[in-house]
Amino acid sequence: MPRLLTSVYAWVIVIIASLAFAMEFASMNILNIINQDLTVRFHLTDTRLGWFSATYFIANVLFIPVSGILLDKFSAKWLLVLSVILSVVGISFLGYAPFWLAVLLRFVSGACNPLTILGAMRIAYNWLPSARWGLASSLVVSLGMLGGLASQDPLAYLLQNIEWQQALLWFLLVGVVIAILMMVIVRESPKALFNVLHQQREKLNIVAGVKHVVGNLQNWRAGLFTAGMNTPVNLLGGLWGVAYVMAAFHVSHFQATLMMSVLFVGAAIGGIVLGLASDLLHRRKVVCILSALVTLALLAYLMLGQSADMAALEVIVFCLGFLSSAQDLSYAVASESSAPQYTGMSIAMIALAVQASGLIFQPLSGYLIDLTHPVAGQLVFANFNYFIWIFPAMALLALIMALWMKETHCQRTWD
Repeated sequence: MPRLLTSVYAWVIVIIASLAFAMEFASMNILNIINQDLTVRFHLTDTRLGWFSATYFIANVLFIPVSGILLDKFSAKWLLVLSVILSVVGISFLGYAPFWLAVLLRFVSGACNPLTILGAMRIAYNWLPSARWGLASSLVVSLGMLGGLASQDPLAYLLQNIEWQQALLWFLLVGVVIAILMMVIVRESPKALFNVLHQQREKLNIVAGVKHVVGNLQNWRAGLFTAGMNTPVNLLGGLWGVAYVMAAFHVSHFQATLMMSVLFVGAAIGGIVLGLASDLLHRRKVVCILSALVTLALLAYLMLGQSADMAALEVIVFCLGFLSSAQDLSYAVASESSAPQYTGMSIAMIALAVQASGLIFQPLSGYLIDLTHPVAGQLVFANFNYFIWIFPAMALLALIMALWMKETHCQRTWD
């Protein structure tokens, strides 16, 4: 196959593989729109809603290490197909289940998340040179943001016309289409790399791999940077964003939902732009530092909670999403800093840091809100007095980790 066609085919494969993560990302962020419906149906307090949401992240944390090992040992393609099927089941039937089954479905969806994002990245790294890994990592996550976008405005529109339980069933059809596309089009790797991957899998030493990945300080820096950049956006886009924007800036539910959609649009575009910029500059560190600095400033403004022009708020939220996507570069940093046979485990460590932060801060955020909001009812800005301090604390952590990070210059640096 001519080189140009091979290159185009490689990017097509990466895009289709990334759609699995898009489906899963929709599952992760869907509670931001239907949290009131779930609260009414299951009689949940803010704390219990936080724990229900965190069930997803509990499954993530438990299955991320397993996912990294599985991706180094077995075919990423078929693991992706299986994950998509399980994920759409976890979303589609959430509204018809009793509470115990709804918790289980949320858990199953969470268990699929690491396989979708890490599987797509593993396939991308098999097909593309390391000089394009920044763009590849960002592309996977940016396309995933399309799932987050689908779980905001389009779902909100559906909820204006049909019951929320019926709206969730549309995800089943989308998931089936994605699974078929992957089975037909996606290949694990180019033919030239197939035998190398097979030999690596045959000789894989799991214990040595864990020691190699965990003992690498660069992986810790990259993981904590990603957790710091992700947590504020995760809390806004995934659970409390609509309620916070309504209370802080005195806008309608629809306007607040629109702003959360803008957040995901910014993240999707930012991932592509920052990933490409990092590849072209052959610099990961400087992009991470600048993004963390400006993110800290934007979060400080959002903490003020004062009336502002709707267009100005949308620009701020867009920029916040745009810059937060610098976290995607951590996957490339980890891969460039680890041995090739442990690529799955190295990027799994980054994902583990991200989801562990979700496991911690989603229930913690509900608890902090409950401190000033002990009974059910409309949230006001004062109810977020403790909650909002999570934002600058995590952004500052991201900035410190970016400053401490070693530059890879878009090349593998492992010894």
